[in-house]
Amino acid sequence: MGRWKIFKRFKKVFFRKTGWSHNRDWPRFKALVGVSPREFQAACRADRLRASLRRGDDVTTAIYVAGYGSPSRVYEGGAARGMAPSVYRKGGAGMQVAYSTVAS
Repeated sequence: MGRWKIFKRFKKVFFRKTGWSHNRDWPRFKALVGVSPREFQAACRADRLRASLRRGDDVTTAIYVAGYGSPSRVYEGGAARGMAPSVYRKGGAGMQVAYSTVAS
């Protein structure tokens, strides 16, 4: 199912269950959820991608199943938490994590 169909279905159910008006209550949605509807949709899509990769799906399948229109959209949004999707699929094997601390 395409990403817009999923989001449209969510909006329909959300507004029907809450009794809110679509045009008037987007700010109310953001206040309740903490992010805009677009950011919410992007987070859900990224979650679906990561879940699909953890299940062992190949990267291309995971990208399209999650609802991305093309592979470049995955890399733009950092959906695999700063890793290439293929590395995320392998559980981050071979990745080095560096960090620093600063007194504040």
